[in-house]
Amino acid sequence: MEEKKPVQTKIIFFLKKFIILVLIFLALTIGYAAGRGFKTYEVNLLEKNKLPVVKKVSVVNLQTLQKKTIPVMSGWRDPKVEVVSTPDSLGGATLNLKLTSFFFSPNDFGNPPKPNTGNAYALVNNVLVGRAFNNYFSIAPSTLETGINIIKVVLAANDGSLWIARSTGKEISATIEILK
Repeated sequence: MEEKKPVQTKIIFFLKKFIILVLIFLALTIGYAAGRGFKTYEVNLLEKNKLPVVKKVSVVNLQTLQKKTIPVMSGWRDPKVEVVSTPDSLGGATLNLKLTSFFFSPNDFGNPPKPNTGNAYALVNNVLVGRAFNNYFSIAPSTLETGINIIKVVLAANDGSLWIARSTGKEISATIEILK
């Protein structure tokens, strides 16, 4: 004959399971709320102190920021870059970088240069706003001024050096104008 558990034992077993589930639910809820509160605090702190979200580095010529240049290596074609801009829904712009004879290599960032690989500097009105490690780069609305903005993209090697075209002796770049 099978031995039957008393009803009290079954109730205690289910109560323990229920309590464990409630504790897990509370831990997850409190953790989620704490995370949201922290993010809200950061945003409020930025607004309260009126700190700039985007730090602007003013440069007249990118070579003053990055003194080192590197010519395209012998036996390799000079890379070319073309920039196409599309307005985004936030008031900024998305840049599409169309490259010829150049490849992005984000995994090699900071390493010695390899022929025709690297990243790209993005400048808005001669202000460095970031680096692109793939064919798309987002320009934040806060970096654009009302009116005409000059967007410049300059190709750089893995170590941050600017690529210099053998044919012209100039940095490999593209410039477009966008209106805000």
